[in-house]
Amino acid sequence: MKLGFIGLGKMGSRMVQKLLADGHDVIVWNRSKAPIEELQFKIQNSKFKIVSKKFKVSETVEALVKSLAKPSVVWSMLPAGEATKGMLAQLLQLVEPGDIVINGANEHFSVTEQNYGDFKEKGIRFLGIGVS
Repeated sequence: MKLGFIGLGKMGSRMVQKLLADGHDVIVWNRSKAPIEELQFKIQNSKFKIVSKKFKVSETVEALVKSLAKPSVVWSMLPAGEATKGMLAQLLQLVEPGDIVINGANEHFSVTEQNYGDFKEKGIRFLGIGVS
């Protein structure tokens, strides 16, 4: 599977490594470059022999979404609150019916229900899988 991944904090970068180790192609975007560089270093020096060809970096969220085959899968691992709210609003404009958006923020269930409704209204599948 090829998927887009947004947010390379501690949990996000570990999830990307796991996805790569399991054979998935992952295109990432992160607001700041340092986490991307750190993850690239880890991948290149991994004891698990992760294939770095399966790891790509996108310059923008829009380019990330456009680079995915349909139906696309975009996974966001940003902190709950404004960062996630803004990203989901942006994704709502970029993804298309049939696509899948996964939100890993620890949102209150009522916020997740609202997000689900917003995406469902446009025919986009939404999974709220907050983790901690």
